[in-house]
Amino acid sequence: MLKLIRVACIILTLLICVTVILSGAEKKKVEKFILPEYEKFLLDETDVPVYKLDYQGKSIWPETKEGEEPKRGIVQRWLDSTGKKFYYDLWIFNSVQEAMDGANFYSGHMSAIFHEGSFEDTFVGNKSWVSVGETGAAILFVYEKQAVLISDILCKKEERKKLQEIAEKIIKKHKEAVKE
Repeated sequence: MLKLIRVACIILTLLICVTVILSGAEKKKVEKFILPEYEKFLLDETDVPVYKLDYQGKSIWPETKEGEEPKRGIVQRWLDSTGKKFYYDLWIFNSVQEAMDGANFYSGHMSAIFHEGSFEDTFVGNKSWVSVGETGAAILFVYEKQAVLISDILCKKEERKKLQEIAEKIIKKHKEAVKE
């Protein structure tokens, strides 16, 4: 009898868990962290139509000078229909020089090794760096006062151009936002 009650409790618990999960799945909505000055520079689904925004939150720049507030930015995670994702990190600095100094620090001090250039042998924005491993790739670039990192940890060699194309769309979006 005790064994039967235990089995019934386990089944009831599993049923409750499944119900909670399924009810949450219907209402799943991307919660978006936003900084007003960043809004016009963020990607939307018209910029990357094959992808769907999965997450948008705050990002902290990895280098902070003593006594200063950490530089805040925004990160977006985009998914395609197969579940592959890329990340778009954006930080706005006070000047082009500050953005360039920050990107130089980032490219030389992060775990991934970055090299100057791009996947197409030209710079993206004012200056760009790429990181290429056995799997995965990233492009870091400065455009005006923005430092941008686009990364895909599962990116195959033949897919790297996609990151460059996204970078070029971001620059186009920045140019259009400045015109307004």
